[in-house]
Amino acid sequence: MKMRKVLILVETKTEKLLKISLEVLAAAKKISDCCELNVIGFDRNLPQFAKLLAKHGANKLYLLKNKKLNIYMVNNYTQAFLQVCDAVQPDIILVPNTVIGVDLALQIEMNKEVELVTNVTDINFSEGDLYFTRSTTLSLLNELKKVECGIPLVVVHKDSFSPKEVGGTVEIVDFAVNIKDLQLTI
Repeated sequence: MKMRKVLILVETKTEKLLKISLEVLAAAKKISDCCELNVIGFDRNLPQFAKLLAKHGANKLYLLKNKKLNIYMVNNYTQAFLQVCDAVQPDIILVPNTVIGVDLALQIEMNKEVELVTNVTDINFSEGDLYFTRSTTLSLLNELKKVECGIPLVVVHKDSFSPKEVGGTVEIVDFAVNIKDLQLTI
């Protein structure tokens, strides 16, 4: 399994980049140093973190343009994420184990040919295959998982990967998304 493009969700809270976002970037770098790391986030203040994301390996930062993304609604975020996913054509998708990350992972699993792997604490290559170690049963047991079909959609467990500064620059991509109103009026 050759990885060329990774799509990564990063998150902010109270105008700060969540530490787990850098951990997800570290997990992506563990997959391959040659991968293109494409980062997506829903905070309109994300550009202020561009240098920090670049220092941790991000190659492209997708800035989503649509007023409907200013407030968290899972349907809107899912539509936007899927549009970026279609444009990037990633070989693997990584999201943090947060409320938004898990919500999106479940929605993406229903809309794309992906294989969801949750609570990932380690990633390894062996004989050309990608294996994920996932925490199960209240973190008392670990399970080794290999993705058999589809794009791996990985939910990265908190405090499992150490953020590393690798340097670099990031290309900022303004990305206009089309959000359809999916709400039902009764």
